Amino acid sequence: MACCIYVSELVGPRRRGVLVSLYEVGITVGILLSYAVNYALASAPGGWRHMFAWALAPALLQNLGLLFLPAAADETASHKDLIPLQGGAASKPGLERPRYTFLDLFRARDNMRGRSAVGLGLVLFQQLTGQPNVLCYASTIFHSVGFHGGASAVLASVGLGAVKVAATLTAMGLVDRVGRRALLLAGCALMALSVSGIGLVSFAVPMDSGPSCLAMPNATQQVGLPGGSVLLKDSSPTPMPRTRGDQREPVLSTPKKTKSHPGRKHVTAPPPSALSTSPAVTPSPAPEHALLRWAALICLMAFVSAFSFGFGPVTWLVLSEIYPVEVRGRAFAFCNSFNWATNLFISLSFLDLIGAIGLSWTFLLYGLTAVLGLGFIYLVVPETKGQSLAEIDQQFQNSRFALCFGHGQNSAGVQYSRIGILSSVT
Repeated sequence: MACCIYVSELVGPRRRGVLVSLYEVGITVGILLSYAVNYALASAPGGWRHMFAWALAPALLQNLGLLFLPAAADETASHKDLIPLQGGAASKPGLERPRYTFLDLFRARDNMRGRSAVGLGLVLFQQLTGQPNVLCYASTIFHSVGFHGGASAVLASVGLGAVKVAATLTAMGLVDRVGRRALLLAGCALMALSVSGIGLVSFAVPMDSGPSCLAMPNATQQVGLPGGSVLLKDSSPTPMPRTRGDQREPVLSTPKKTKSHPGRKHVTAPPPSALSTSPAVTPSPAPEHALLRWAALICLMAFVSAFSFGFGPVTWLVLSEIYPVEVRGRAFAFCNSFNWATNLFISLSFLDLIGAIGLSWTFLLYGLTAVLGLGFIYLVVPETKGQSLAEIDQQFQNSRFALCFGHGQNSAGVQYSRIGILSSVT
């Protein structure tokens, strides 16, 4: 949080997008390296101790680097020889700066309510699109296309980590060229298509595993959930023998003989194995089902890429730009807290949502939420590319409602004139 704010105040408008996005690149690269190191040390004796020990090296390096950073950004950097020619009052260096309280974030003063709507809307849709839950289900999709055992876990971590790094690097190179809105719109649109694709594929070919902690009687009737019975749609379970009261026999029942009839031999019914506690062998999928499962894998990769060049880096970049410096830290912290609270809600409700409407409809619901987020970005989120923090602040002050930032908004809305600064010679 502090890193994004500090960098945004320290650099000019031409390089602010690249350098603030570098924070997200560092996170994704660090996660990828940690996955690789953990995989290399997983089989070593006491490997978990080495995993934690290796984490000390970058932490110590970062602490040493912080000693050489300047205490604060130059206060006049965001007001560099710019004077507004129309609308709003200019805050010049040396004059008393306005003061804001936390409650001012929800008031009409300086359009703080509109800024909070932009910030909270971005972090809300960032989580409501189901990004944490889709990533948690990645190993299931890898398993369904044939990557079993340890290979599934490696691909779900290292493979997706590499995709996230590549997409974040792409965003870092484009954010100051195409703008924040373009990346958010493209990323959100691709997320809507890809997560909906996963949902549609799971309609035709239910995944063969899911959350094992969801032990509900009817939870696995529509979709195959991990930990439940390993039943595909194209495979029929062994019929369960019934008693006189039309009730199912216990799962681990002993073989019994049927009634003897004249001219017939005694037939021993095998014990039902479809719901046994031992791991069942998944039948080979049909060619068309294998193709659909690979389509689900491609959709998963597209979803991860879309988040990593859209919501992932750009949300924090916009949050570090839209608030005045006097309240930027508190506003950023509030939006960040709201982000993690929404993340907790989405994670806790995932299993209940699957049990209520099924896995396919859950993914389609995430796709619908991404479509709503696309409309929010198009109508509400402003373009801040190439503008100083003072220009962005003036832009918000001159726009009474956040919806004014929609289609056709550009940085020419507020005109500025550059003046020369004369230094006196003694």
